[in-house]
Amino acid sequence: DSLTGIWNRQAILDLLERETAAARAVRKPLAAALVDIDNFKRINDTFGHVVGDQVLREAVVTMQSALRHFDHIGRYGGEEFVIVMPGVRKGEGLKIAERVRRRVADRAFDSLLGRGGVTLSIGVASDPGGGDPGLLLRAADEALYGAKARGRNRVDAAAPPPGERREGQG
Repeated sequence: DSLTGIWNRQAILDLLERETAAARAVRKPLAAALVDIDNFKRINDTFGHVVGDQVLREAVVTMQSALRHFDHIGRYGGEEFVIVMPGVRKGEGLKIAERVRRRVADRAFDSLLGRGGVTLSIGVASDPGGGDPGLLLRAADEALYGAKARGRNRVDAAAPPPGERREGQG
């Protein structure tokens, strides 16, 4: 992505496809998160796109600092991002996403017009053995929608697919 320096939409979706195939081949879990910068339109409308672009770049650097070195982050579109977390079940994916959310919320973003903060809403989904990347992303999107509906600045987990055991059962 030319603005943020991370994977662009097509590259992160291709990477998700490859990681899903790899997880399927070795029967390893995979988690994905969809991340949205809360109320980003208000930042652009209030401070302008130059400041909005600066906030995007600084938010990405902060998110990257909270990820493991083998996680992947890409810009999905606008102020939305995809995080791919290989080898991770839902519980660990939620912990990583919460670390990302908290690190961004705790950071002050210096801008041309002063100092302020931003928050993130994050939806996390996991697949225990490398299923369909489209379904994984759709589940993360539904969880993201839930996080936004419940007040923003939070991490929500996708519901398990019908018939899937919940972690800790069994």
